[in-house]
Amino acid sequence: MLVLLKSTTAVEDPEFRALMLSVIRVEIEDRELEMIEPETPPTGKEQPLDSAKKAGTEFALAASYTMGEQAATFDVTWYETAAKTKSTTVSRKSALDFTLDVTIASAVVEILEGQKARILALPLKPDPNAVAVTPPDEAQVIPVELGKDVVRLEQVKPLLISLGAGPLISTFSATQYIQDLYFGAKVAFAWRFPMLGGAGGVGITSSYQKYYVTNVGHPGWFYGIPVGAQVQYGTRMPGAIDFFVHLDGGALIWYWDQDDGNLVNGVVWFIAGGVGLVVDILKNFGIAIDVAYSYYPLNPAFTFLEPSVLLLLKL
Repeated sequence: MLVLLKSTTAVEDPEFRALMLSVIRVEIEDRELEMIEPETPPTGKEQPLDSAKKAGTEFALAASYTMGEQAATFDVTWYETAAKTKSTTVSRKSALDFTLDVTIASAVVEILEGQKARILALPLKPDPNAVAVTPPDEAQVIPVELGKDVVRLEQVKPLLISLGAGPLISTFSATQYIQDLYFGAKVAFAWRFPMLGGAGGVGITSSYQKYYVTNVGHPGWFYGIPVGAQVQYGTRMPGAIDFFVHLDGGALIWYWDQDDGNLVNGVVWFIAGGVGLVVDILKNFGIAIDVAYSYYPLNPAFTFLEPSVLLLLKL
């Protein structure tokens, strides 16, 4: 694969150029492709498809960047030599800090994952009987050393299953009616996908709650089963630790077993949100600490702080 990288201005930034080429090389070679980089950028009139054809490569990855004082913007585009086509361009903007290489990698991964079928259709290794194509002088290959700070993004497993439990801590007016500490259980299923250098997700969530309601005309045990949708976003940092946020909403199915023998039930809406920390134990298994806050518009409204420990399974 031919890789073309140039600045949108007349001045190249050597450090940014070296970092971007290193990140691109990691992702390309991770897919068992060979990366070719011309020694000098093509002339302004030469198109990436022409450069790829001249270099004898199946594909070309063209990237352009603009450096600012505090941020960099860049575009990455995929070209297929035989079909003479170009795919969708991916654009990113990143601050010039420790997130820069992660942002570059996310753009390259998005491009390569979109062309996964074409990449898999190629032989994993070059044909030893094939005639070698030597790039012309203006497209000589130069080695690029991988820097220690190059980040390889972890693959996003598409299915996330979480199961856990934690205390229900009543807050505000709910403390008048729920005076003891109770516990609940929760489960969630989410479909995840790469998003903005991290992992987005959508899915369903549910939990089970039981607590005793007092200081009312008919005290008794209250049972609640919230069922709803969940949207989430998490980081994909190197190492075993990541962070996430989520927002939930749906219906609370409840019934109230009053001490005088009456049974009252109903359905109301609810909303909840939380932040958390994930620690990966194995490749597909981890634990998480989630601190959520939920609101149930009963009469009176019940609000809970819900810290919980979750077991995570990534498939």
